[in-house]
Amino acid sequence: MAHHPLQLLADQPAGLVNVCPMPAKYVSADAGLRLAIALLFLVSATTKVMETTAIQAYMHAYGVPGMLVWPAACFEYAAGLCLFLGYRARPVAVLLAGWCLLTARSFIGNSPSSIS
Repeated sequence: MAHHPLQLLADQPAGLVNVCPMPAKYVSADAGLRLAIALLFLVSATTKVMETTAIQAYMHAYGVPGMLVWPAACFEYAAGLCLFLGYRARPVAVLLAGWCLLTARSFIGNSPSSIS
């Protein structure tokens, strides 16, 4: 009986198909590193909430509206929590990579000293 590739994919549960499972020896390293990255974003979000005025001033110095501190904190809390819990970690990691590129472009690429 010949198998059709599309039929095999259709038999898989919804979501990402795990075509290359992680070897067991890397599972604990994966969890530890995932938790470290999650902690980074959770601390960043907490800083935005606890030091809102200073963060808004920093954002304003780079031409970013200060009111965006709240959506940024919410996104970092939600994404950090997803990573921490391991819920949809790969898609969340892709979103966070995009977030890092966006913030790097906004803050590193727009140095206040170069704006005249």
